[in-house]
Amino acid sequence: MEVRQLRNLRSELAYLDLLIERTPEANVIDRISLEGRRQQVAEELEGFENARTDIEPTRLTFHGKPVIGQHGIMAGFGTKIVGKFADAVKAVGASSRQSLGSRGVVPGANNYGMMITGIARGSFGFQLERASDKPMSVSESDPVVEAVEKVKTILEATTLTDDELAQTLVDTDPRVTKKIKEFLDELVANEATCSIESKRREFSFNSVDEIRRGAARLLENNVIQREVILIGRFIGYLPESRQTEILVTEISEEDTEFLGELAGTVVKAKVDLSVEDAEAIVNAPEVEMEIVAQSKRVGQRKPTFVVVDTGIASLTRQTLHENVLADEPQPFDEESG
Repeated sequence: MEVRQLRNLRSELAYLDLLIERTPEANVIDRISLEGRRQQVAEELEGFENARTDIEPTRLTFHGKPVIGQHGIMAGFGTKIVGKFADAVKAVGASSRQSLGSRGVVPGANNYGMMITGIARGSFGFQLERASDKPMSVSESDPVVEAVEKVKTILEATTLTDDELAQTLVDTDPRVTKKIKEFLDELVANEATCSIESKRREFSFNSVDEIRRGAARLLENNVIQREVILIGRFIGYLPESRQTEILVTEISEEDTEFLGELAGTVVKAKVDLSVEDAEAIVNAPEVEMEIVAQSKRVGQRKPTFVVVDTGIASLTRQTLHENVLADEPQPFDEESG
């Protein structure tokens, strides 16, 4: 059932209850008709008691050269910039489920589609909502709204320090960064700024120069990512946030230039959603292991880490192999008797 249909049925049910309450019991035929329709509506609503009917809109407004006050916006720019924003939201949403790969169709992007549902005033812009009209449970958050918030957070981070930008991008798929840069580049090319407002909060760029600087900070040669191997051991793990700390005892020579001197230090890291044995970190043995991580560095700031392989599984296999060898009968040594 669609959200709008569910909303209409709930409104009708409430109205029927009001009519039944106001209809005298002496009006038998009227009451039978009303109660019969109420029964039909109640049956249609069965199973949707905990479904949400609210849809959180996003207001995307623009200022600058392509905008004429509150009167209008150049059609070519309006169409293209909303498409760039929607593409960034799709990429963010899809990346929360799986890696996007470097090219090709973004997997699962259709689940995060948006549609224009109205004009947003202030300067001139658009009201956007999730394209899916399927109701969600009251315990669920709107995945499109969550993706919009992530896009907004990254856009805001481009105006902050390198350390703050690095922390924001720590688990951001490189393809997401590319889509957001394309959105910023389109604004710069058209000498426009924008504001993004949702029920949660609002963010606005102050100038085209600020956007230009932010876009430059998302260039591939400024946001560098590579896979590294950390020799060390886990010293803690928070399952809800998937945060962990690693005591690094050694890194390879080829990673030293990129990471700096990490031996003997404790680094914070996130554990990627693809890691199935993340819970095992809690009981990880106090021994060194090879931990594979995606490391990202913004400018010349300290690198951040996302663990993609804990090394626990391979360590367990090695331990089992050693135990099997230890249990096997040993060849007789005549000298030792």
